[in-house]
Amino acid sequence: MIYTMPFSLSRLKKHHWKSIWAGNWTLLPCSDWGEHYTTTLKVFGKLFLSSVVFVFREGNVSCWVIEREIENFGRHLAETVDNDLSKVNAVSKNLMRQTDIALHFMQEKQSVITIEDYQRYLKIIRDYYTAHVFTKYLVDNLDQKFIHKSLPILQKARVYAEPVFSETIQFDQRIARQINQRTGLDTDLALFLTKEEVILFFNESLLPSKEELKERRYFSVLIFQNGFKNVYVGIRAEKIEKALFPSIKTKILKGSSAYGGKVKGIVKVVLDPQKSRDFKEGDILVTSMTRPEYLPLIQKAAALVTDAGGILSHAAITARELKKPCIIGTKVATKTFKDGDIVEVDANIGVVRKIK
Repeated sequence: MIYTMPFSLSRLKKHHWKSIWAGNWTLLPCSDWGEHYTTTLKVFGKLFLSSVVFVFREGNVSCWVIEREIENFGRHLAETVDNDLSKVNAVSKNLMRQTDIALHFMQEKQSVITIEDYQRYLKIIRDYYTAHVFTKYLVDNLDQKFIHKSLPILQKARVYAEPVFSETIQFDQRIARQINQRTGLDTDLALFLTKEEVILFFNESLLPSKEELKERRYFSVLIFQNGFKNVYVGIRAEKIEKALFPSIKTKILKGSSAYGGKVKGIVKVVLDPQKSRDFKEGDILVTSMTRPEYLPLIQKAAALVTDAGGILSHAAITARELKKPCIIGTKVATKTFKDGDIVEVDANIGVVRKIK
């Protein structure tokens, strides 16, 4: 059980934070993922995280964790697997098995979703996410001499699991439509309910005010820390965001190279590929993270630069397949560069430099 408490801004400021993923998920799924991340997601006895911060802004979310914690967790996974290929195969098979279970359940539930269905869904997605996290953070921490053997195995499982993300979005949208049909609440706002508020609605037909949900959708921060959580909007949310994103004055960003190469080009910052109308051949795609819907833009791009992601991120896998220079994990590329900037992407050393 997660409880609400006031959050200490000074406690947040004392850590270095890292964005581990971003996308177009809403507060509803994140309100359960955050609880899972910080209370129940354990691999080989080690808890995934003590704290996680989700920042929502006009349809997009970024997930921030304490850098030291995610690095320690990844090392723990690698040490436990200990360059044993049979263990890597077991990790891969488990992710594919959990993928099958999750997809079967979500694709079967096309009619009315009951509270029992929703609670079952939460359990299935938590099991899936445990397997997903194991795969994702294992590969980023494997011994370099061992990674060439294990990467194809883990990449196959990661690609196999990709449809789960779009299916979770659709499942949440079905819940939101049910709430809309019963109350008239816009589906876009229903997606900014928390898991607990959805359960309360199923049981007692109660909802927060529309004004609160509108604020959450426009700009909000959801924080989990040591078994406590809270949702912030307005000035408090702004202060938290500033603590996560200190003033950016640099013209050079460092990330990890997913595929080598060196190119120059014009920046196009894209947070929603459906709204990008002027992306040209040879532009530099700068985004938080990519998903399959970004593929038409990736095919045109001279290079990819992302805020978040690891070796098995969609951007990294696609860049390797298409042989496009790609730098992942810059943390703040989308806040550092703007449309029209001319940059040099040196993916051989993982550096993006603004030229003008």
